[in-house]
Amino acid sequence: MKRFLPLVFISCSFILSSQNLILNPSFEQNGERYCEDWYAGWLPMENYCDTFQNFGVRMIHSDPPDSIRGSWSVELYGNWPSGSYIGTYIPAKAGTNVYELKFWMNSSHFGGGGGINLKGNQSAETKWIEDWGQPWTQYTLLDTITAVPGDSIYVILSAGVGDFCICDVQFDQVEFAVVDSITTATNDPSVEYSFTISPNPVINDLHVNTSDVNHFEFTLYDMAGKIIFHQTSNIEKLVIDCSGLASGIYFYEISVDGRKERVGKIMKI
Repeated sequence: MKRFLPLVFISCSFILSSQNLILNPSFEQNGERYCEDWYAGWLPMENYCDTFQNFGVRMIHSDPPDSIRGSWSVELYGNWPSGSYIGTYIPAKAGTNVYELKFWMNSSHFGGGGGINLKGNQSAETKWIEDWGQPWTQYTLLDTITAVPGDSIYVILSAGVGDFCICDVQFDQVEFAVVDSITTATNDPSVEYSFTISPNPVINDLHVNTSDVNHFEFTLYDMAGKIIFHQTSNIEKLVIDCSGLASGIYFYEISVDGRKERVGKIMKI
């Protein structure tokens, strides 16, 4: 039996128009497999270039036809109850811009897809493209994203969810670029308040401190954009118990009077 469900995650980007923003688009360097700038689950792949045992991700010799970029690609295995995925983060360009995501995918044995989502706007839907049962094919996805300074975009490649099958999907030659600017960039609002967030990495308690304001909102998200913690503080210090969180990367957002003042990430160990 086969099942395929798209995974929804968050996104990231920094911008030079028409330039590929993916720093490692073909998973290799100088003829050798290369995993830097990609994450499998919450693990940075440069430290675990094959994470097959834990995350169903490995590097293989397989490439799109007529490829001039080498011979390596990344292979993801769908499994039950969750499919495997990898992603990369990029700071977003302020303003309203049209982004184009291109990637090659071999879904001969199963299904897979790719998507993008604006990190920082939880009402934004993930734009997604998926397919299954196809040989190496190039896919293109366009999305219009409006961002402010501090936002980011998460680019995701995913195998589906399945059992009783050879659930492997390969990806290669990933491109992500700004192809059009619809409006001029938004003005970078001056930061009126300063905050310290420590320790980072965190094991137990995360401390949020400020001497500039006595009321602010703090929100913590996991990599899928799910709200893990949200609280409005009426004092200058907030302590968050992180001892029960799974190890991994989390994003935080601090707002004052409805205005986003700071966005960042922490690592739980």
